[in-house]
Amino acid sequence: MSPSTIDDLRSTGRALNHGDTRPVQYSHCDVLVVGAGPSGLMIAQALGRLGIQVRVIERRVQGSQYGNADGLQPRTLEIWKSYGMLSKIRAKGVCVRAMVAYETVSNGGGLSRLRPSSSIVVPCRYQYEIAASINDIEGTLRENADEAGVQVTQPCWPTSVHVAPDVDSALSVKGYPIKVVIEHPSNCCQYHTGRVRHQAQENNTNRYYNACTCNQDSEAQGRVEIVNAKYVIGADGASSWVRRSLGIDMEGEQTEDVWGVVDVLVDTDLPDYRFKCVIQAASGAIIIIPREGDKVRIYVQLSAEDSIPRDVDGELDKSNLEEGEIRQKILLRVKEGLSPYRIEFTHVFWHTIFSTQKIASTFSFKNRIFIVGDACHTHSPKAGQGANASMGDSHNLGELLPSRPLVIEFNMNRGIGISYASSSLTVQPATAIGHIVPGERILSSPITRLADWADRNIHDLLISDGTFKMLVFPGDISSPQSKSRLSIFAKALSESISMKEIDSREGLRIDIYTIVRNDKAEVIWTDIPAFIARSWRSCYCIRTDDEDVYEKLGITSNAQLSGVFILVRPDSYVSMASGLAPSEAHRAANFVYCL
Repeated sequence: MSPSTIDDLRSTGRALNHGDTRPVQYSHCDVLVVGAGPSGLMIAQALGRLGIQVRVIERRVQGSQYGNADGLQPRTLEIWKSYGMLSKIRAKGVCVRAMVAYETVSNGGGLSRLRPSSSIVVPCRYQYEIAASINDIEGTLRENADEAGVQVTQPCWPTSVHVAPDVDSALSVKGYPIKVVIEHPSNCCQYHTGRVRHQAQENNTNRYYNACTCNQDSEAQGRVEIVNAKYVIGADGASSWVRRSLGIDMEGEQTEDVWGVVDVLVDTDLPDYRFKCVIQAASGAIIIIPREGDKVRIYVQLSAEDSIPRDVDGELDKSNLEEGEIRQKILLRVKEGLSPYRIEFTHVFWHTIFSTQKIASTFSFKNRIFIVGDACHTHSPKAGQGANASMGDSHNLGELLPSRPLVIEFNMNRGIGISYASSSLTVQPATAIGHIVPGERILSSPITRLADWADRNIHDLLISDGTFKMLVFPGDISSPQSKSRLSIFAKALSESISMKEIDSREGLRIDIYTIVRNDKAEVIWTDIPAFIARSWRSCYCIRTDDEDVYEKLGITSNAQLSGVFILVRPDSYVSMASGLAPSEAHRAANFVYCL
């Protein structure tokens, strides 16, 4: 079905349905986010930090536990670092540095332990993952969102959405072409609130309020609100109301795999339960993730013998299963799979079951309504990509949405391991220099700040603040030729950016950092031309006691002599790599200021 037209809203501003006399409240925002899970809160705080008016609505009661997310992978840690959140979640969670695999012995003799290894097998800045509770993950994101002025309203839920017919016109760009009708419940009694939490965990639907049996008079039946928005983002989970309202299908066959997951305290003789354990048992896969304190998260693959029912759409139907029955099925499968090791569950904090592996047919509607996270793709825990891919979606969209022409590419490029093909996201023609490839991220590399000799990483310069970053690599500036070439480039860049700022009547869109190939004792930061050395914080050199950033990025000796610059988008992907020619300075400025 297509978005509704709200024809049932009478001109008086009252009543959504015949006989409903409740008053209608009106509000507006730049971006309305539906869903306050990790993907929704990630994009809300990202946009809020840029001064964009963001509103988040959530059907869950605050504090109710749901969801399977509990692990942040290295690329996600880089994203959290760019928003200043990494230290907060690292203090709450546990760093997972090692993993070990077990496989079934062919003669039926139990499990065989393989050689342990690092849990991270690819080159990256953070050689660990962080495991933390969903409440800590969401709580940290919410804290950042609160600091950014984001308004979160819960419990409430959308009931209809309308997109103006002229949404693609220039007039609608500055207007509010989307109307979303929101239902707010009345003040809930204690029983009502408890029922809401239970049903939210069970069904993840917006129908659970009907379960309340307390008496409410007509004046306490809740209220209706119509939110006028420029954009809407559906981050409302695998049963996404936004996706269904837009008529977007989930494609791909529903996998027969059903997974159980529990958060528990255990008494076991398995020696490695503080490692990440991947166990290929005869009964199916088991994954053990250490958590904060003595807690562990266990995923277990259920079998056909567990008789988990499905509805007509092939989705899991939990309505006919008792809570205790589901829990016992999960715990039994874990015990069977770990045999001959012993495991007892001294406390079960939480459990659920889920199935995986579908993807939406499209991720946007008229480039005004977007879906992110589980609303458009679900994943197996074997790869651990669910929440990480979801937050990657939101980070990418959150940095592209303020530059409206870029969001067109969002439908094709999402997640945490993407590289962008030639498009409006990269300067054309897109040319690679060494290991610097337009459409990909810059490798993590050590650098030293000249002004105070503070050791940093090049990723520390790529904070998520909505600006492009230009990284200038002039080579050895003790060479007169290199210093002269840098001065000419800086002058051309200064003139081009100054003219663009006057024409656009906007502030600075590009932060400039210079990284010279000199020892920190050989130069001072004021040796760099003033326009690109705007602050002592913007001037760096190679680390002589660590990897040379020039070598790490593959900047060859020939390129070093002429100098190189890299233009990096707000989401940390490379838009352009080129030499220090005045014409290239103009081309980079034109690209940024014409967006």
